[in-house]
Amino acid sequence: VIKTIPLDNLLISDNIEKVTDIFVDPSGDSASITYQIDDTSGGVVKYYLQDESNYVIDNTMGTNPMIAWSLRTDNIYVVSESDDSLRILYIGLIGSEDDILTDDDGFLEWKLVSTQTVSSPSHIVSSPDGSYMYILSKQTGQIYIYSIDEERISKDVVKTQINNPGRMVHTGSRLFVTHPDDNAVSIYEIRADDPIPRAITTTLANDLDVTLSDPFGIAYFTPNSMTSSLRCVASLLPTPAPTPAPTLEPTPAPTFEPTPAPTL
Repeated sequence: VIKTIPLDNLLISDNIEKVTDIFVDPSGDSASITYQIDDTSGGVVKYYLQDESNYVIDNTMGTNPMIAWSLRTDNIYVVSESDDSLRILYIGLIGSEDDILTDDDGFLEWKLVSTQTVSSPSHIVSSPDGSYMYILSKQTGQIYIYSIDEERISKDVVKTQINNPGRMVHTGSRLFVTHPDDNAVSIYEIRADDPIPRAITTTLANDLDVTLSDPFGIAYFTPNSMTSSLRCVASLLPTPAPTPAPTLEPTPAPTFEPTPAPTL
């Protein structure tokens, strides 16, 4: 554990109930944290890791807000379960300094890009390339697909293999969905030319070689991060001395005795 941040330090409200989700900005300097207040509303707060300062960005959301970020658009996507909404917000996380929105005091600001209607959204993840948002509804047991380029939710809706889904993770070719109530994880295939998830299998936690119950969360380490880690470890290992080439003694040529001519 590097650091634990008490909820009181976020200075959101005296009656904050819980933190619901978190997204660490690509720079690693700050985090966007969604929260819920009194079973009635929620919002997003920006927290800076170095000086532990923060400010509320949007506190008009419904309950159980969840957050994702698109590499393609540099927008933040927040779903809220009680108000059936997908809010698309811009802050300029990876743009130039001129692209970042600030107020008169120099604090970062959000700009509401648009609002979409989704039935009871409970979780959201981005495809690795940022082209699609996958939105999960625990209440309906469905997966909705939001196209970044088309700026709309697809008519193709996928029913989860088990009811009461929990969380998702997108690996690029697979979409994993947890089911805490059934102690299971369902797996879907996502093809390069088609964003619609296709069911492959459902794995019960009891079938895994670990002790696991109520799997409510899931994470994925990208191949790039794993490669970087391996490179880092390799750079710390001592470099072995080069193995000298073996010295080969020259093989003498065979000596042949002359054969005497036969006596007749």
